Amino acid sequence: MTGANINVMGDLYMNDKSRTIGDISGRFGDNVNIQGDNVNQIKSVNDSQLNTAYQDLYNDINKIQDEEKKEQAEFFAHQLQEAGESDDKSKIKKMLGFLKGSLGTAASLVTIAKFFGVTL
Repeated sequence: MTGANINVMGDLYMNDKSRTIGDISGRFGDNVNIQGDNVNQIKSVNDSQLNTAYQDLYNDINKIQDEEKKEQAEFFAHQLQEAGESDDKSKIKKMLGFLKGSLGTAASLVTIAKFFGVTL
């Protein structure tokens, strides 16, 4: 504003939310999200959640009374972790299925399945 006189009595708060992005300008607010070509996105994952789920899985396995079933479940859990490290979705789903047979729909299995984007 050129040549304007503004008299303010009290507090004055101004919040200019106008933005210019390339040839686009306007009032976008605080959260500006413009899609474009050649955009690189990175998925940030919380490994501590996955590690906690694996710990919970092994705790669930340790509660199995039948030693043979427990050893088998431990084997499948180990195979599941290896499949997860190599992001082998087919093997992950197969191992989760075997473990579901031993543990049912344990929360640890659901968390691991969700993490890798597979269904039980």
